[in-house]
Amino acid sequence: MLERNLKTLLKIIHLANSPSYSGAEFKEMANLISEGFEVENCRIYVTDKNCMKLSLKAINDGGYSGEEISSHRIGSGLAGATASKKELIVINDISYATVEELSLLDEADRHSFFASSPIVDDKTIYGVLYISSARPRSLSDEEKELLYAISQVITTSLRDERYHAEAQKVAREFSILYDISTATMTTIKLDRLLHIILTAVTVGDGLEFNRAILMLVNERSNIIQGMMGVGPDTIEDAWKAWGEFSINRRGLLEIVSAQIKEGKVPSSRLNEIAKTIRLPLDSPCIVARAVREQRSFNVRAEDEGQAISPVLSEKLGLSTFACVPLMASGKVVGVIIVDNCFNKRPITDEDIRFLTMFANQAGLAIENSLLYSDINEAHLELKETHDRLLQSEKLAALGEMAANVAHEIRNPLTSLGGFARRLLKKLEGHTEKRYAEIIVKEVERLEGLLTDILVLSRKSAGSFKSHNLNKIIDSTLHQLSSELKTKKVELIKEFAESLPNIDCDSQQLKQVFINLLTNSIQAMQDGGTLTISTYLITEAETSYVGISITDTGGGIPENFVSNIFNPFFTTKDTGTGLGLSITHKLVAHHRGDIELINRPGEGATFTVKLPIRQKESQVQEEL
Repeated sequence: MLERNLKTLLKIIHLANSPSYSGAEFKEMANLISEGFEVENCRIYVTDKNCMKLSLKAINDGGYSGEEISSHRIGSGLAGATASKKELIVINDISYATVEELSLLDEADRHSFFASSPIVDDKTIYGVLYISSARPRSLSDEEKELLYAISQVITTSLRDERYHAEAQKVAREFSILYDISTATMTTIKLDRLLHIILTAVTVGDGLEFNRAILMLVNERSNIIQGMMGVGPDTIEDAWKAWGEFSINRRGLLEIVSAQIKEGKVPSSRLNEIAKTIRLPLDSPCIVARAVREQRSFNVRAEDEGQAISPVLSEKLGLSTFACVPLMASGKVVGVIIVDNCFNKRPITDEDIRFLTMFANQAGLAIENSLLYSDINEAHLELKETHDRLLQSEKLAALGEMAANVAHEIRNPLTSLGGFARRLLKKLEGHTEKRYAEIIVKEVERLEGLLTDILVLSRKSAGSFKSHNLNKIIDSTLHQLSSELKTKKVELIKEFAESLPNIDCDSQQLKQVFINLLTNSIQAMQDGGTLTISTYLITEAETSYVGISITDTGGGIPENFVSNIFNPFFTTKDTGTGLGLSITHKLVAHHRGDIELINRPGEGATFTVKLPIRQKESQVQEEL
């Protein structure tokens, strides 16, 4: 007997230490145990991680099986009682069993002999070794010691298996987090970054949720706004996606690389719905609470007292879901909402733990992207300010130069003009009259150039009164009507009827429109369409009027666009190149803005934005 027991124990030890361990060895252990103890049935149960339930790990070939013996709650049944008490329980003969012992047996246990040994170390219960036989028998002290020794061997094996599974799980989690970290480093653009994050949450090699929605906190508006959603729209789409993934088995990095190569974020109905969601930060909705309380929630359909916004439940069909805050630098920047609405897989605490780890990493990536956007926006504003400063410096330098030029040439030019006109009258009927006419014409051109320079350099506060902008434009168009007709230009007016009056110098604005309209007409040498629009603009609680002048003259060459407001720059064979510089100055004097929308090969649009009301201090301030 002793020799046989030792052989059984050695074989089990050998199986437990098998170098090619795969987990199938437990089946062979169960067979060896049933043979060694000469019993018909041997089962090895293992506990779950929370030590709440026993599940059948292995059963010998001769043992009976059924759904009723596949699992036990700790404390319930013979195996459950053994796990709870952590001690050996033996029933030698069911005929002589006590009421308490009989209460531990399942209806499926029709045997007479039962022995149940805990698979336990000093701290943890790993499972139960359970044997039974149709005939009554008793266990000798030697057999009890053997059963204990076998249980210890299995304890070591199950503990190693659990450690191995935990190690594999941790390694997989770190691998996924590494892939996600690498993927998020491929872009700084917010929309692409959000799609990478949500892809990682839903892809097969990632966190494997069915759907994911990302919302960001908007502190200015005190809301949480939906930014993007990723996931199938229907169960058919879900099965198709899972089928393709199982066939292709592409990793997260490979999937992200393919999306970047395509150059666009895939769209879906879920994504469109997600973008429309807005939740107040003080809402009782569980998602808003996740942001305010900086903690995760795992919401089940049967949970009571968990408020869900009707927007989420109706638009997205959320009932069982989880929401995890995105943390960065100690504050919440957003929240991820996930669910498994198609495969109905329960969201576990482990899922929440891993999603939280991922969310912390994603939150930092999003914060970096938002900071980059802020820096980029600040850079653009700084560049615009720098360009305006350069323009001001150019105008200041030009003003100083113009003053000097005007001082030097104005009086001689006046004398030349006067004498030339007197000569023109004296030479009536003489062949030399044409020379005098040329002199007069050129003097007038020089006088016009001098006037433009003085307008550009002169400090002029102007006379600001309330005027109807539509009437100023109509007056300007009437002045240019013959030129429009000559050039065969079709005029389209799109004036806002209820446009309010604005505080302005009507003559200065008329000069602005003359310059812009003249340029547009001259750009359409073979005719075209000139469209003038007026409209109301409201920005940051301030009202403006907008004027757009659009032509079909082919646009401006791209390499000229940056210089169009510079003094003396022109793309025409005639002209001084001061028209747009004067226009820019007069618009700026009205505290307005002017910008060009250029369409090479098609045409150009100049847009002027003017404030409706001018403060007295601004009107009196001179450029």
